[in-house]
Formats: sequence, structure tokens, C-alpha cells
Amino acid sequence: MARAKLTDRFVASVKAPPKGRLEVFDQDVRGLILRVGPTGKKSWVFRYRTADGVQRRYALGIFLNDLDQSETETLPEGDAKRQALSLFQARALARDLINKVGVGQDPSSRREHAIEEARAEPIKSFNDLKDAYFKAVETGEWRPREKPKKASTIVRERQMWAAYIDEPMGELALTDVTAPRIKGLLRDLVAKGNGTTSNRVRALLRQILNFGLAEDKLIANPVDKVKALAPERVRDRVLSDAEIKSIWEVLEDPTGLLVPDLNPKKPYQSLQVSEHVRLILKLLLLTLARRSEVAGMRIDELNLEQSAWTISGNRTKNGKANFIPLSPQAKSVIERALELRQQLGLKDSPFVFASPRGTQTAITSNPVSHGMRDICRAIGIEGATTHDLRRTAATNMASERLKIPPFLIGRILNHSGETGGAAAVTMKVYALYDYAAEKREALGKWGELVAQIIKPQQPKK
Repeated sequence: MARAKLTDRFVASVKAPPKGRLEVFDQDVRGLILRVGPTGKKSWVFRYRTADGVQRRYALGIFLNDLDQSETETLPEGDAKRQALSLFQARALARDLINKVGVGQDPSSRREHAIEEARAEPIKSFNDLKDAYFKAVETGEWRPREKPKKASTIVRERQMWAAYIDEPMGELALTDVTAPRIKGLLRDLVAKGNGTTSNRVRALLRQILNFGLAEDKLIANPVDKVKALAPERVRDRVLSDAEIKSIWEVLEDPTGLLVPDLNPKKPYQSLQVSEHVRLILKLLLLTLARRSEVAGMRIDELNLEQSAWTISGNRTKNGKANFIPLSPQAKSVIERALELRQQLGLKDSPFVFASPRGTQTAITSNPVSHGMRDICRAIGIEGATTHDLRRTAATNMASERLKIPPFLIGRILNHSGETGGAAAVTMKVYALYDYAAEKREALGKWGELVAQIIKPQQPKK
């Protein structure tokens, strides 16, 4: 086994071995191992001995290829072994485990107990199988795509089960979970206008039943006989300058606006959108970040002196940290959010947009989506969503107005990689290059364009 003083650059550049797997021991932290599989996939492992002298290995997580991440960043909350970890985070976690082993604890015992407990429980109903499935994905035992599911993905799957599957199918015996029943459930969703949701429900059902198949609880997966009933909609909605201006004006002051209501006795309701939500919507347009990333913005992610926001990998869709330079316009919005946080007595919260239900949680994505929906209904804009703000910004950047290169827009959007043509080649060649200066210039230009759109300069007389 090799031994080396691990660095970010070394870990990012080490190649897959010709055969088998490569393990490199870290010289700085005893027991920490970088494992490189035959496909080049990298992960962190901690080797230790129990109080009885038994040598064991404990999987910490996959490698987070992130050279932008500051070494002052704290470990992500929750179960770190399911996270993508940088070298700094893996070392911190390994040191913590060294301390636990030193006082006689066995890190593997808790995980093994959870797995055995899940296996021991009888599975008779669909709800039983669902419970076993979620325990298996949470412990990391079941990895449908050969990597642990992110905690946020598991939360969404639980919400989907509760909203669409639990009532019509949860209490069914496994033998009664048939293709006709599944097709009936999906047809009901399509009939209610939830076509895309029906596809997501089908995908979740397939995963849960595949788990049951692997556990020998089923002899076949009935979802295999049910095709997706709705075409996948590829959204291409881009807001016009006039729409951007109208929405921004409401984000500044929604006073006096009414939202159409289905109640015939009271066909209109006053538009109610909190300032927190309005500030989040502004940042979605200015930073091109995702809704959950902005809503969950943490104080320790911000460096306002350097006009920078770094989202850690455990909060992004692709598991890679994203460095977002803040334009003057975006920085101004965040400064107002921090003022509001102080005014509302939320200064002890780790979040910029703390939930009104408690300072230790962030505002959820739902009120942001509802706020965007109600604003658009109040001013007569149809078919616009929060994600359209991100698409609108990216489209304008790529247009003749700003002429930002596609690969750079991909870096700002934190996409895993661009497809096709020179952009894909460029991304492969310069995968380790930061592009911080270029991103700052691009977002600065976009911020200036937004400022010009919302307050166009009057022609000189």
C-alpha cells in the first residue's frame, strides 16, 4: 500500500490503477485512506482497531473534487459518511473517529446494528417495504446507482410517498401491488394535470420495488410493465425584459396588488409575500443559484469583504461546491437580508433566511415557489416559475447582449459538465481551473444588465 502526504491537487489528479484498486494512506492523519477504484472513482476510508484488537475499516464518503473550498469550512451537518468530502473534511472526520476509538467506541457498530435491524423486520405490506427501503438508503446499504443518496433526495422521496402513494397503496399487501393498480394511480395523477409528477412517482415506485426484488420479497417488479404515461416537459420559458421589470417592481413593493382566488364570494385576495421570499427571488435572478441553495444560504458561506458566496458540496445538486462571486447588486440584496435578520431577532441563526418556525432551520423552498406563483398571477404573467429566473439569466448571458461563453455559464450554474462541441473539450482540459475572475466579470455584467432593465436610463435631451 502506498503512503503519501495528501494534498488537494494530488487527490484530484491521481489516476485509476491498471487493475484492482489503489489505496493511499495519508501521512498526516493516521488511518485515513484514499481509495481509487478501477473506474477512477475515489472514496475515503478510515482504518482502525477496536478495543478487542480487531482491525476494521469504516467508509467515510466519496471524494469531493473541489479545489475552491476553503479550509475553514466546517463539516456538513448530519451523517458525514453519506456526504461528498474534501480532503480537509475527510481529515477532520478521521481525527474525530480517532478520538472515539481512543475511548473504546466502535464507529462501525452503529451502522451494522441499523442494517441488521432493517433486515430483521418482517415485510408484509407496501408500507413495510417502504420503511425497509428508506432505512436501507439512509444507512447506505442500498445504493441503486452505486453511490449513497443525498439526505435532501431522501427527504423529497419521503414527501412524494406521503403525498401521492401512501393513501392509495400504502396498506396494500405486497401481492396486491400490481401493474394495473400502479397504472391506475399514475392515470389519476395525469387526469389531475400532474403528468410530470406521475413520472416521478413511477420512478420512486420502481426503486422501492427493485429493493424488494433484491431482498427476495418479490419475484418481479410490476413497474416494469407500466410505461411512463406523460411526456417529459422540457421547459424553455425565458422572461422578457418587460416581465423582469414588472416582477422586480413587485419584489420592491407588493402593496395594493391582488391575487385571483377561486372563492366566488371573495374572488381576489391581497398579495402576501414576505420580504424574505422577495429577497430570495431577487438572488435567484442575480446569482443563477438554485432555489434551495439560496433559501438555505448560511452565514458561514458568505465573505462579503471579498463579495463571495461559497456553497458547500453537501448543499448542491451534483455534490460539488460552488463558488459564486457576488455582483454589487447581489451583495446589496444579501446585506438587506442580514439587516432584516437582525431586525427580526434572528441573529443567532446560522441561516441568512431563517425559518419563522425556528432559528435553527432555514426557510423552505415551498414559500419561494408560492411567492413567485402569486406575484405572476397578480401582474398577469403566465407560466413562470422560480427556475425560469435562472434560465432567463443564463439565456441573457449567452445572448448577443453579453456574449458569455457557454462553458463559463456552465461553471456559474455548477453543472457537472457541458455537452457537445468545444465547450465539452474545454471543460475537460481546464477542469481544475478556478475561473473565479471570469465568473466575477460575467456575473457583474449580468448584474449591470438587470439594473439597466429594471431602471432604464432616460435618453439625454
